[in-house]
Amino acid sequence: MTLIATSASRSSPASASASANHTTPKQRALQYLALCRVFSTILAFHRKRLGGRNHLILLVLQSLLHPLFIPFASPKSGSSARSDEDHPFTAVHAAAYSRLLSQLVDPALASLQPHSSNHR
Repeated sequence: MTLIATSASRSSPASASASANHTTPKQRALQYLALCRVFSTILAFHRKRLGGRNHLILLVLQSLLHPLFIPFASPKSGSSARSDEDHPFTAVHAAAYSRLLSQLVDPALASLQPHSSNHR
């Protein structure tokens, strides 16, 4: 899960300019959606194994939340606050994050029930 958190933090616009990772904003947006799907799968199939590891879940959720914020320019600089090229994250990305939170708070019944090999 630390790998997911690290990847999510690298997909934020602020870290992309400072890192050696040369990805385009569109690629970062696609990576973000893929990371949300991976974490959703982990929550769905490995919920029981994650018990007691809330610090890791919070780390991933914080890292996935960070890129959704739009950096605003200071009033003194006079530059425009946002361009779509610099910040490609849209409502689609926010909805993917929202689904993760919903899945964490209100899990599917199948992910909570123990899997048994005996069918009666």
